[in-house]
Amino acid sequence: FYLSDYIQAPYYANFWSTEFTNITRYDDLTFSVAVPRLKPDMADKVLREAPVPMHFYDELGPDFPERYQWRYQPHAGPYSLAEQDVDMGVRLVLRRKQDWWAKDNKYWRNLFNPDQINLSVVRDPAKRYEAFRRGDSDMFRIATAEMWYDNLPEDDPDVANGYLHKSTFYNGGPRSNWGLWMNSTRYLLDNQDIRSGIQFAMNWQLVIDNYFRGDMERLRTQTDGYEDFSHTGLAARPFDIERATEYFAKAGFSQRGPDGILTNEQGERLAFTLTTHYDRFADVFTILKEEAIKAGLELRIEILDGAAGFRKASEKQHEIYFVSFNAPPAMYPDYWQYFHSDNAYDDAFLDDGSINPERKVKPQTNNLQGVAVYEIDQLIDRYEESEDREQMIELSQQISQMHFDYASYSPGFVEPFYRTAYWRWVRWPEGFNHKNTSYPYELFVHWIDEDIKAETRGARRGGQAFEPVIQVYDQFRIQ
Repeated sequence: FYLSDYIQAPYYANFWSTEFTNITRYDDLTFSVAVPRLKPDMADKVLREAPVPMHFYDELGPDFPERYQWRYQPHAGPYSLAEQDVDMGVRLVLRRKQDWWAKDNKYWRNLFNPDQINLSVVRDPAKRYEAFRRGDSDMFRIATAEMWYDNLPEDDPDVANGYLHKSTFYNGGPRSNWGLWMNSTRYLLDNQDIRSGIQFAMNWQLVIDNYFRGDMERLRTQTDGYEDFSHTGLAARPFDIERATEYFAKAGFSQRGPDGILTNEQGERLAFTLTTHYDRFADVFTILKEEAIKAGLELRIEILDGAAGFRKASEKQHEIYFVSFNAPPAMYPDYWQYFHSDNAYDDAFLDDGSINPERKVKPQTNNLQGVAVYEIDQLIDRYEESEDREQMIELSQQISQMHFDYASYSPGFVEPFYRTAYWRWVRWPEGFNHKNTSYPYELFVHWIDEDIKAETRGARRGGQAFEPVIQVYDQFRIQ
């Protein structure tokens, strides 16, 4: 399925063509998977991928997205979706399979607890919050400091009276890599001094202190959270006007114009467009823009909708893109999709390692920074081939160091926790959730207590209060 020309997914095409050599089904209960290398996470890599029903994709063709986007693929999961439970663009209703094969399995017990999950489309964040406050939805993930401290403070009547509970859960595992992805294939950004100057011109600490009210932490690298495989010896470059202007001067930008923006001898302004599709962080971009001016750098902020924004980045038409790729649980980082020249240019280098003068930028890959360094390619190739954990750790450190020196990624912030508000009738296990979760409802470890629901609604109407519940679960916090 993933090797089909009709599936435009370069990462999966590479993954299935290089990480597996044979998959054989012998009968309904017996199959074998052959892999070319005995990687340290072999068992996880082999068993985590879900099979695809071949018969379902009999009509696979060039119109794959349009033909299949509203078809329900058969699977072995705990929930089903019936045709009558689909209201296009409005709502989906997932129903738990009462005879689900894994419900009593040791490793699946007490997961996926709700019998029914109603997924409603509410595009306006303000209206989503209003629906939650009315009790139309059971929980609400708090994504901003403003929402946590101002919109739903501890003295809010519903919180103070114990109807709404608030929890902060410190999770673990690989971190989402919020930051600025500089497209080094673009004019001026192909200069390492320019990229290094931008690093020192970004006042992320002010963003963390003012916008996030000190709750966030600064990312170190693009691949934090992989334990021994992450390079904990590296630290993100701080805001430093003097060092920023030194790098800009090396690139020829040494004269300040009347507006404070640096120019070179040709009169070109040091200005770039920062594109994103995260309008909720508009104030973050304002801080970065205003602080960058102090270093002589102009950032033109371009906020697009999700589809248009990521399309621009995927087609490598951006200069600087603010984005985060969610990092699924894994033992070690995947460098190939982000840093290998295979995903930057169609044919980046000649046989001797020199730059191919006729190379063309390759769209539709995750190498949004245009990283194409022959030495990095060699390290990644060895990393991909290695079966030795210690060797992979050493190579991982080297790759991280070289990417750090390349300076195409400005590490932003990391949220070492997630926050959730939920009605009193939503119950959670001791410890709240699994260490490697990114969302409170990811594994559906919660359940709905209908008796408490009736009690809470009656108490709210009658003015009866309960003890307020504001919890912090920090058993997995990295100090």
